Amino acid sequence: MWEFRILALTGLPSNAEARELQRDREAYIMRRSNQPLVLNNIDVKSWVFGTVAKMQGNTTESASDWNRFWLETYRTLGGRSEASGSKPCPKAAAYGLWLLGRLRGGGRPPEMRTVADVNRGIGKNAAYATIAIDLMNRGALTSAENLWPAVRSQYKTHTGQDAAISEQGEVRLVVALFLEHLLVFE
Repeated sequence: MWEFRILALTGLPSNAEARELQRDREAYIMRRSNQPLVLNNIDVKSWVFGTVAKMQGNTTESASDWNRFWLETYRTLGGRSEASGSKPCPKAAAYGLWLLGRLRGGGRPPEMRTVADVNRGIGKNAAYATIAIDLMNRGALTSAENLWPAVRSQYKTHTGQDAAISEQGEVRLVVALFLEHLLVFE
């Protein structure tokens, strides 16, 4: 209802304002509780930004340091399974988002690269994450199940390569960060 009041006072929103209203509405609908959004039983926001803090504290941007800090942060937050804490897909997606400055509060300026460039330079999971952000920015649904087929299609279009058959946590990570309002869209 508040959306209609805003629109009545200001007239029709711009495309960017309309997308922002849509994202806020979808985030509210999908996140009706104050429970943290989790991946492998760990709060996504704490995991990602705990890793970011370690990267910043050590003034590094290397993928190997990210991998080490990712697992350390997972363990600090109560994670027990080495396999879950080292799962490459969400780890690589989070690294790519941070490196590209697509995390709000991540301390890096946004770099808008093509999907093909992200795929070549950082990897396919970062490319999947970038595609998911762009789809959500255009108003796509905000669930990994609904986004994954579109991500696969866009990945093939932009790279000429087939995407993985199943989503392995990279898009779920993006959706969780979206619902926390932690993504930089443009």
